[in-house]
Amino acid sequence: TTVRGAASTAGKLQVLIADDHPDVVLLLRKVVERYLPEAVIHEAVNGVDTCIAVGTLKPHIMLLDIMMPGMDGFAVLQELLR
Repeated sequence: TTVRGAASTAGKLQVLIADDHPDVVLLLRKVVERYLPEAVIHEAVNGVDTCIAVGTLKPHIMLLDIMMPGMDGFAVLQELLR
């Protein structure tokens, strides 16, 4: 998980971008930065990392790719709903 932002993330909006395509991550990051400039942005590149990041970070918003290597977005959602 990559974290962009200031030293303290307490009380800030946490956004998780979960996608295995760097160009899509960059595009989504730019959109989030434009409309939610105070948000702390985290990234995950596969389903397993996404599940770990959600458990650790408890993001307020998650932008989830459906087709990722290993564990797709549907499997991630099923795991998170357990």
